Amino acid sequence: MIARRFVLSLVLLCSGLIGSSPVFGQLARYELGRRLRGVEIVWAKADAEAKARALPSLKQAVSQFFSFKLVEAARSLDGARLRVEGHALDGVEAWGSQWVIEPEWRFGPLVEKASQLRFTIRRFYPVATPDPDDARIEISIVDSGGAVLVDGGLIVLPPGTEPIRRTLVTDGVPSGDYTLRVDVVVGDQTVVRNEVAVSLVHGLDQRLTALERTLDDETQSLSLERATASRLARFLRQLREGVVLETDFPATAMLSEAENAVRLESGSTLYDANHPGEFWLQVPIGRRRVAARIMSPPVAGKQLRPCVLALHGAGGSDNLFFEGYGNGAAIDLARKRGWVVIAPRSPLVGGAVDIMALVDGLTERYQLDPKRVFLLGHSMGAGHALGAARKAPKAYAAMALIGGGRPSRNDGVYKSIPTFISAGSEDFGLRGARGLYESLQKHSADVRFEVREGIEHLTIVQEALPDVFRFFDTVLSAEKVLSPEKQ
Repeated sequence: MIARRFVLSLVLLCSGLIGSSPVFGQLARYELGRRLRGVEIVWAKADAEAKARALPSLKQAVSQFFSFKLVEAARSLDGARLRVEGHALDGVEAWGSQWVIEPEWRFGPLVEKASQLRFTIRRFYPVATPDPDDARIEISIVDSGGAVLVDGGLIVLPPGTEPIRRTLVTDGVPSGDYTLRVDVVVGDQTVVRNEVAVSLVHGLDQRLTALERTLDDETQSLSLERATASRLARFLRQLREGVVLETDFPATAMLSEAENAVRLESGSTLYDANHPGEFWLQVPIGRRRVAARIMSPPVAGKQLRPCVLALHGAGGSDNLFFEGYGNGAAIDLARKRGWVVIAPRSPLVGGAVDIMALVDGLTERYQLDPKRVFLLGHSMGAGHALGAARKAPKAYAAMALIGGGRPSRNDGVYKSIPTFISAGSEDFGLRGARGLYESLQKHSADVRFEVREGIEHLTIVQEALPDVFRFFDTVLSAEKVLSPEKQ
């Protein structure tokens, strides 16, 4: 029952169906993701004592998801981060964490004169800490190297004042993807830094409209390039209209990418092993189009490469393994090994993606080794991994299930698949994970099971990932026992 409530709450949360308005739902999803990343970043460097301090706040955040209390959940995630960092929950750091910045748009035009970006700064949730008398906000637009392109100066925060609306003049800024940086300062101390991606482009509206018109030409065959360009165009139109999407996007680079994709001559490709990087793909599979994010590292020649299929939890998306869990730890671990990661976007309703069809559609382009395909799933994604393995047990080299899975009478089908199962001692997925482990043992399967003490359902992914990839390493080297020293 608890697991079903968790799934339902995240589905509603991430579809923007809860909250005081659709706009609030969109902002809530973005801000919750940003706060989760904040927890994941500090968690990676935390010791056991700091993690123990944060556990009550993390468990409280999960409980608040169950009850659809999004504002409280955001505050609890911030509380977890503050506890890891050793700050008090009633200090100036907590007071500074409540503020959010809302730009008028995140993808906008640069015009010859009077280019500007309007924004609002307000509280996202209430705090008990009184407003300090010496608080201010320093705002700027910076490039990827941290150089300040636009200095917005200081905004004094008189006690009780909100919302605050201001305008930044962007004259002279070249087209590009930038960061809108907001530092909350109390006295001489910067207590919180908030950053939001903004993209600026000369001739934006003309270029975006031309791209959309080109994609409307139904006489063109539906290639991976054309399907992906359509997905990117939808993202860009939403960003141009001020929609808050779930994460930050490099919109200027995406516009150029989409334009290049539709200009390709027949037979040419943009999405393949010869073009390393991270991409938001839309893969045509029969009459369907499957959204997936991919990381393809550089490859030498025609070498075939292992592939990790990363399946996210309920209410998540193809971005979660890239920017949420462990702040992209799975992507880093795979990149170091020269492996490809494909993270499909599972639908909110209607079941899982056809995993094997997705792999088949990308194998030749990305030089995937069909004998070295790994399944990696968290929570609902663990269930989807089991479902994929059940349909084609000989298609996968191994699978790793984190914070999910449960036993069934058909578990004997997994006997031939080396399996890694991990859950936290405070993880509501522990019972099902343990039951699956015991069931696989009865079938003499090659299975390893670990329980992380003091870990709950969110941070279990970061905790487990290093062991997951070491387990995959042992499978590739045909070792029977996991070696803790192997990297």
